[in-house]
Amino acid sequence: ILLRYRFTPYLYSAEYEASQTGAPIMRALVYDFQNDPKAWEESFEFLFGRDILVANVLEEGAKTRTVYLPAGCKWYDWNDKFRCYEGGQTIEVPVTLASIPMFLRGSAVVVTTEDVKHILRDTMRQIDLLVAAETDTSFVLYDDDGHTEDYKNGVYAKTTITVKAGDRTDIRFATEGSYESPVERMTLKLVSKKKGALWASVDGQQLPQYIVRDGWEAAESGWYYNLPDRTIWVKFAKPAKKDFTVTVSTEKFDLIGMAED
Repeated sequence: ILLRYRFTPYLYSAEYEASQTGAPIMRALVYDFQNDPKAWEESFEFLFGRDILVANVLEEGAKTRTVYLPAGCKWYDWNDKFRCYEGGQTIEVPVTLASIPMFLRGSAVVVTTEDVKHILRDTMRQIDLLVAAETDTSFVLYDDDGHTEDYKNGVYAKTTITVKAGDRTDIRFATEGSYESPVERMTLKLVSKKKGALWASVDGQQLPQYIVRDGWEAAESGWYYNLPDRTIWVKFAKPAKKDFTVTVSTEKFDLIGMAED
């Protein structure tokens, strides 16, 4: 149940997409992977939105789950420190009563929050983005007051998050609509299996680097490379303006963090 509430912004955005385009929230693999014959007959796995593959455990007492990962992209195991798998293969993963096998698409944006435990009572002050940038990708984050029909008069916030992949990963946020979002803070985790960052910035303003996690968690803003799952963590106050860009540089650098030619 708590996991479901964490996914509130991602789910609400998927509901908005479904209302506009008809794209289902729960999708058969063939919906997105029509060129992969092995995805045509898969009946038990599904996509949650575009970017998360779910392989529910259906057998009582199961200790493992066989999962087919569609061809055409990499997949990161949500439950195993984002372990990377090439698509187009069948793997076997351990499972328990407490786990739901889930995999992040190689190019993805997933927005979650820790603030919502009760939809009608809690206010979302912080959002957390998980980004994988194998290739360029995008995601539309939708929000409104959740209660009235004011959205029909433009009182909504539709933020297009555009990811430009590369040695400098640019994550651009462009918002339309007049809804004043209560979100004040943002964190971003960028999957980066090969190495950490050289620097990170918000609209050209570089953020301080933290070598240890405790320092990053205590800070108001900054970035940190989390070695256990090899993700770059960035935190910052949400800019007041509607359009801004977060940049994470993983350009080649030496052991003391100096850029190389």
